Amino acid sequence: MEDTFVVAHSWGNLLEAALGIAAIILHFIDDSSCVILAFTTAALSCYKTVLYLIDERVANFKWTRNNTLADYYFVFFIPLMVWVVCPSLVCIETGRQLMNN
Repeated sequence: MEDTFVVAHSWGNLLEAALGIAAIILHFIDDSSCVILAFTTAALSCYKTVLYLIDERVANFKWTRNNTLADYYFVFFIPLMVWVVCPSLVCIETGRQLMNN
C-alpha cells in the first residue's frame, strides 16, 4: 500500500474494533469502566468518519468526483452519516452516565 492515510486508518480501525470488543466484554462482567471505554470508542469512530469526509474534500473529491451528485449523497455521504450520528448518540448517552457518576 502506497497511500499512508489508508494504512493509518486501517490501524485505527483495528484499535477501534479492539476497544469496542473490550467495552462489550467489560459490560457483560459488570465492570463500570465499560462506559468510559464505550465513550472513547464512539468518539474515535465519529472522528475517524469525519476525517474520511474532510480528506475527500481536501483531495478535491479525488475518489468521488466521477459520480453524480445524487450518487455522491446516496452512496457516499448519507451512509457515512450513520457512522457520525450513531457514535455521537453513544457519546451523548455515555457522557451523561459519566457526568452522573
